[in-house]
Amino acid sequence: MRLASIALTFAFSVALAVSASAQDKPTPVENDKKPLASIKKLMDDLDRLLKNSSTVKPASSGNIEDRMMNEIQACWALPAYKQGDILPETKVTVNVGKDGSLLSDPIVLKSGTDPLGKQLAESAVRAIKRCAPFKTVKDNPDSYEKLRTIVFNFKPSAL
Repeated sequence: MRLASIALTFAFSVALAVSASAQDKPTPVENDKKPLASIKKLMDDLDRLLKNSSTVKPASSGNIEDRMMNEIQACWALPAYKQGDILPETKVTVNVGKDGSLLSDPIVLKSGTDPLGKQLAESAVRAIKRCAPFKTVKDNPDSYEKLRTIVFNFKPSAL
């Protein structure tokens, strides 16, 4: 009888342990769902980045000035702007050496007078400085006289 009592107690203890372990299982945590506002912000940021990016043509296409402008556009980041803002054209003159380096700071010839126009002009100058020395000039020594002083038109509307 004592053996039966021990066996019954053991079986009951095992049953309680199994039952308790089934209840101790962690409940699955639901994945945090991003709020709609956060997703909208990410989509707006992506849209802005796509608008600010430029398509760079292969170096073999177009004339030599276009190839040089493609180099600069790859370095150009437009300042932030609101949809509907008018993005003025900016003209910048550049003097380069035979090695493609800048001989002097770029000079803004034309830009907008409002804060956005000034930011666009500053971003164009930064792009020119960031991209120098220019591979196109260095790789085309026969065209140096044509490229020594060149005026670039930065047209955000064309991007």
